[in-house]
Amino acid sequence: MLTKTIVNRFVNVIFAALLVLSIVGVVNVPSVFAFDGGDGSPGAPYQISTCAQLQDMELDLTASYELVSDIDCSATSCWNSGAGFDPIGYDSSNRFSGTLEGNGFTISDFTINRPAENYVALIGYGFESYALSNFNMTNVSITGDVFGGSVIGYSSGTVALSDITVSGNVTCGSDCGGIGGALNSASNISNVHSSVDVVSTGTFTGGAFGYLQFSNNTLGVTDSSSSGSVTGESVVGGFVGEINWGTFTNVSATGNVIGDNDGDESNVRAGGFVGQMCNAVVENSFATGDVSGHDDIAGFLGFGASCDITIRDSYSRGNVTPSTPGDGGSFISFMNSGTVTNSYSTGSVAGQTNAGFIFDANTCTGCINNFYDSETTGQSLAGSDTVVGTDKTTAQMKTLATFTDTATAGLTSAWDFVGTPNDDAGNTDDWKIDGVTNDGYPFLTSQTLTPLPLTLTPTNNGTGIDPTDDLVMTFNTPSGASSGYINIYRASDNQLVEAIDVAGGSIAGNGTTTLTINPLNDLAEGTTYYVLIDATAIRANNGIYYAGISSSDTWQFTTSSSESSQSQSDTLASTGTSTVMYALAGVLMIVTSTAVIIPKRD
Repeated sequence: MLTKTIVNRFVNVIFAALLVLSIVGVVNVPSVFAFDGGDGSPGAPYQISTCAQLQDMELDLTASYELVSDIDCSATSCWNSGAGFDPIGYDSSNRFSGTLEGNGFTISDFTINRPAENYVALIGYGFESYALSNFNMTNVSITGDVFGGSVIGYSSGTVALSDITVSGNVTCGSDCGGIGGALNSASNISNVHSSVDVVSTGTFTGGAFGYLQFSNNTLGVTDSSSSGSVTGESVVGGFVGEINWGTFTNVSATGNVIGDNDGDESNVRAGGFVGQMCNAVVENSFATGDVSGHDDIAGFLGFGASCDITIRDSYSRGNVTPSTPGDGGSFISFMNSGTVTNSYSTGSVAGQTNAGFIFDANTCTGCINNFYDSETTGQSLAGSDTVVGTDKTTAQMKTLATFTDTATAGLTSAWDFVGTPNDDAGNTDDWKIDGVTNDGYPFLTSQTLTPLPLTLTPTNNGTGIDPTDDLVMTFNTPSGASSGYINIYRASDNQLVEAIDVAGGSIAGNGTTTLTINPLNDLAEGTTYYVLIDATAIRANNGIYYAGISSSDTWQFTTSSSESSQSQSDTLASTGTSTVMYALAGVLMIVTSTAVIIPKRD
């Protein structure tokens, strides 16, 4: 009997323990054993090294997390019967308010496929003060309904985003962006970059963000970009669909934009940079993508709402194709009130002749010092208010004096270029012009430039070049050797003469704008050569590769020939009674009564 009682008590204890464990499992209490380390506090974040651990962030929505390695999420395409990753924080009752520090690591092949669900992103719903920083996401595939993006679906708190790069595809119903869907009361956003193609069937769509709202203009976005294509129904922008408050500084959008993708939407409001904005400031920014759609579409801003906006030191270069002629502008389509200064546009506007800068400006008394290229835009007037911009020829638009000499028509005060040319007395050096970068048009000094050679030495088709000379390239942005070869060919028979491994120490000036290439061997005299450069050989300090040289016509030159007649030389000591000197086939022969000396060529 005693034995039976002991056994029964033991069974009861085991049952109770199992019951406790099952309850713990139901409430999803996180365990440090689910992660590589840490306790979830700000000083000791949970450490994540797998995609499963990334998913486990849902166990504690207020904790601090960090990546400790690159993370392969390719298996997410098969998770949850094909629905993929389950967003962290998925509605207003389950909101993320922790932190994620990426430590520079990459999350790859991340998939969410939930077309009927809202709040679809890595962080589906963010709340209060939270921060996401310093990670990359590559080859994302996101499909959702409302509030979709790679990183954040919806935020109702003061999120801080920094140092995030994303590539892939995002498709959703509305409030859709490459990085984030809709962010209300956002905090500062810096150094975020989207190479995501975005498609939306609704409103508020952008290459980086669908909708952004800040509490004031001391907060905003800095040093950020988007480069993917953007397609949406209405309020569509290359970088962001709509802006309310906030200051945007050093931001770019280079992808093409399509508004009204089903052809029956009015009030599309699409822009190469932003579709619609209100009470916000954009400065030192640009857009280069082409824009097409139904109405209120433009190269930079589609629609300036019934509130003040400020745009300064910015430009657009994309072509504009309105479905109905009369609905587009090269820089802005419609602007209710505000200020636009020191800005320009070059993109054409199909079917119009009066939209060179702002097509319809209701009140723009502060629109001064703006220009448009009358040749490339195809426009004879700046807009309904002709004083908002001044027409210039292409040649004038590529001339420094146009923007710095106040004798220029339309210029009341000089733009601030590098140095102090003409009447430029500024000291912020916002602009630069070099005849090569940006097709010769002015560009912003804050731009992340694609490396381009400003000069080649020897010059292309140069003659009489000393065969012992180095090769010199001067770039528009600091650059250096990466990996690959610079190849020198003999033009007469396309024979490779020398393959210079750029990693072998033959490049001087790395990290500067002037690179000197020192061939290991001197070239032959009186010979034509050309230079080819691998597309991986030279990379700018900003990480962008120089495209290289693939044509024999780009950098070709001919070396000098030695004289074939008698030459003179310095007096040589001789023990003989006579000295005769000849220049024969480039070799100096000195014949005396006692010796024949053939000096080595220097």
